Amino acid sequence: MPVRRRHVGADVLVGADGIRSAVRRARVDDQPVYSGFSVYRGLVDASGLPASFTEPRSIVWAGEGRHFVCYPVAGGRLVNFVATLSAEEWGAESWSEPGKAQDVLDAFADWDNVHPLVEAAETVTRWGLHVREDGPAWTTARTALAGDAAHPMLPFTAQGAGQGIEDAVALAGALARHGDDVSVALRTYEQVRRPRATKVQQLSGDMGRNLHRGASESQQRPEARPVSDTLDWLFDHDAEAL
Repeated sequence: MPVRRRHVGADVLVGADGIRSAVRRARVDDQPVYSGFSVYRGLVDASGLPASFTEPRSIVWAGEGRHFVCYPVAGGRLVNFVATLSAEEWGAESWSEPGKAQDVLDAFADWDNVHPLVEAAETVTRWGLHVREDGPAWTTARTALAGDAAHPMLPFTAQGAGQGIEDAVALAGALARHGDDVSVALRTYEQVRRPRATKVQQLSGDMGRNLHRGASESQQRPEARPVSDTLDWLFDHDAEAL
């Protein structure tokens, strides 16, 4: 069936279309780059799990070349787990490739504390985590990139969606302030957002690498511990301040 095309006019085109952004691809022919991290993900019915998995908190076990995260979702009805491995090679760039629970058990064979959760998973997916090298300008006179299209980041600080929301707030503010000159508004948006997003990207990558430098024995790290003052810049940020 032939593809139907149509032309529309607009003052601004915003490419918020993900790491495979068509808007970005129309400007530069770069490709997502495999990060060296591969993850298995699963959702498990909480009703049959030990209470330690269903408490309202996130738990991280970290060790040499791997870490394991779990936390309740869907009002506590399900528990999500993410098992991350350092892996040198990866094939297709996909977030829905089928995985095997047995592969997770094999990779974490000596971490028997996570086995009840993995064994209860009916399905598991495997993801190769990709990033992009620092690319071209996010903006032109009439176009802007936002979210993963501009700055895809690893999930180890859980900031991907948050940074996309900050982009939207800052872009809306810049357009409201400089609406009479779109090019100035877009340039202001990039000048405000790019340094911060780049810093968060770096933090996320460093977090993953640091987790995988952990001791050979697993360590439990509840998320409830106090947030370091060194991250005040991340959590106290006002995205409306241009």
